[in-house]
Amino acid sequence: CYHKMFDNDLQFFKQKFEEILMTNLELYKKNEPVRGICNLPFHFGEISGNYIDYLDKLLGFLQSLLCHLLYRYPKIRKLGGFSNMLVVFRAYHWAASLQTSVTSERVALTLNLIRSFFIAGKLLNLNKVLGKLEFRHEKVTAWNTFMFLYEMLGVSALIFPLVRKDVNTYNEEDIQRVRLYQTFPRTIKGKEHKILVSPQELQVLELIKQFESFEICDINFNLKPFYEIYGHFAFICDEADIIAQKQGIPKINPYSCELCLTDVDPEKCQYVFNSMWFFDSALTGGMNRDKMTWEEQRKACASQFDEERAYITFSIGSGLRVICNKGDCKDIFVDHVAVYRIQIFHSITSMLSKYKLQFKDLKCWTCKLLSGNSHRCSTCKSRLYCSKECQNKDWNLHKSLCDDLKEDGKQIKIDSHEQKARGGDRALETFAATLKGCKCGEKDCAMVHDMRRLYGKMQIQETKVEDEVD
Repeated sequence: CYHKMFDNDLQFFKQKFEEILMTNLELYKKNEPVRGICNLPFHFGEISGNYIDYLDKLLGFLQSLLCHLLYRYPKIRKLGGFSNMLVVFRAYHWAASLQTSVTSERVALTLNLIRSFFIAGKLLNLNKVLGKLEFRHEKVTAWNTFMFLYEMLGVSALIFPLVRKDVNTYNEEDIQRVRLYQTFPRTIKGKEHKILVSPQELQVLELIKQFESFEICDINFNLKPFYEIYGHFAFICDEADIIAQKQGIPKINPYSCELCLTDVDPEKCQYVFNSMWFFDSALTGGMNRDKMTWEEQRKACASQFDEERAYITFSIGSGLRVICNKGDCKDIFVDHVAVYRIQIFHSITSMLSKYKLQFKDLKCWTCKLLSGNSHRCSTCKSRLYCSKECQNKDWNLHKSLCDDLKEDGKQIKIDSHEQKARGGDRALETFAATLKGCKCGEKDCAMVHDMRRLYGKMQIQETKVEDEVD
C-alpha cells in the first residue's frame, strides 16, 4: 500500500511538473526530454540524499511525513488535500530551478506561489483529530513534526524576501531596525514588559543555515523526538550574542519564559501552532481563507493548550519563545500574546513591503538584488546595476548587446531617480491602506504607532533629485 501510494504521488508530480513547464513554452522547448513524462531533470533527495536546495529539502520532508500519516490514517481524507498542494509546490520549485541557477532567485519564485496558497486554519481543524490520535506518541510524533515544518514553510514565505533586498541602501533608521535588537513595550495584567525582537537580517540568514543543516531522522532513519526537531531552530548564534552584548542585553535563553524569564524544560513544553500568516488577514481585513474572524482564530489557537503546561511557539521576529503559563503568565494568549505577536509581525512585514515597493523597479541585472543604489548602463539605458562590481561581471556578455539594445529602443528607459520616486509613492499608498485596515480594536494600537514611525518620514522628505549616475 505504501509503495502504491508513493507511485501515485510520483505520477501526479510528473504531471504537475509538465503542466507548469507548459505555462512557459520557451522553458518547455529547452527541456524536451521531459516531454511525454519520460525523465525528470533532478533526482529526489529522499532517494539520492542530494536535494536541489534547502527549500526542496523542506518540501521533501513535508511530503515524506504526510505519506507516513496517510499510510497510518487512510480514512482522514483532508490529509490528501495537503499532499496534493505540496506536490504542486515542489513541482513548481523544480520548474523554477530550470529557469534560474541562482538559489535565492528560484526560492523567491516558489515562495511567492506558496504565499498565495498557504492554508493554516484547516490544519488546526485536523489537529483536533490527529492531535488526540498522536498523543500517545508524545516524544516522537510525525503529526507534530509536520505541523511545525508546515508553519516554518509559512514563516519562510513571509520573511525570506529580506535576502532579496540590499539592506545597505535602506535609510539609516531602518538599517538599525533590521540589524539590531528592538524592544516592544506591552502592559500585561498591570505589569510593564519589554518584548525582545531579534535582529531581522541575522535571523533570516541563520534560519537559512538551519534549514540547510536540518534532518528529521537520526542515523538509523528513525524520526527524531519532537523537542529536537523544533530545538534545531532556536536562534542561538555567536553574532547575535555579540550584538546583544554591544546593546547591553543579557545573554538570551530561548527556553526562558518570554515575559517573566523563568527557565522551562523544553522536553516538557507543548508546541502550539501559531501561524502569523492566517492571523494577519483577519487583523487587517476581517477574515482569512477559512472565514474565521480574528477573535475566532485566537481562540482556535488557544484551544490547543494544556492548561497546566508551558507552551512554546515560533513567531516572526522573536523566533522560538516559551510562555511558562504560570502566575501572571497564565491565560494570557488570547488577549495579550497573540496580539503583541501580530503587532511585531506587522512591524517586520511592513518594513519588507515598504522596500519591496520602493525598490520594485531597481532590480540589479547581475545579482538580482532590489537595491536603492541601482543605476543604468550609460549607453543603452536598459540595464540596471547596483554596483560597478556587478556591471563589470556582466560586461563580457553585455558589451555584445549594448549597442543593439540602444538602437532597439524598446527597453524601459526611465531615470533611476524617477523610479525611486514612483516606488516611494507606491509605499505611501500601501501605508495609508494598512492604517485603515487595522481591526485589532486597541485604542493605542502599537502596530499603527510603529507603522507611522516606519513610513512617517517618507511623507515629509522631499525626493532628492541627483544627477543620474550612469
